[in-house]
Amino acid sequence: MVAAICRAGGIPDADAAMIADVLVTTDMRGIHSHGVVRLARYLDCIRAGGINPAAEPVILSESANSIMASANGGLGIPATIKVMKRLPLADGLELPVASEKKLARAAEMAGVPLQNSIR
Repeated sequence: MVAAICRAGGIPDADAAMIADVLVTTDMRGIHSHGVVRLARYLDCIRAGGINPAAEPVILSESANSIMASANGGLGIPATIKVMKRLPLADGLELPVASEKKLARAAEMAGVPLQNSIR
């Protein structure tokens, strides 16, 4: 249902699925302040023109274990996941669940600083 609401708000299918997965998983982990409750704000910002729901991230710089990117005025969840999948260390990972722990084990540390996003 969360993905359907995202799609109705103009968020592309693949991004809507990523957002739904993250928000529902966050609620299931008991972090309700960053779960499905965030969806209303995202949709309000899209309607007001503050978020581009179809924005694609832009890579600003990268190294072996980090990529700095801009969400290009879009939503942080899909932008972060798309950028994380570009990390060489991310091969075979099922993102976003448990990705931080697996990346940390593989390289001590990995990061995706993201700017120009709404999260």
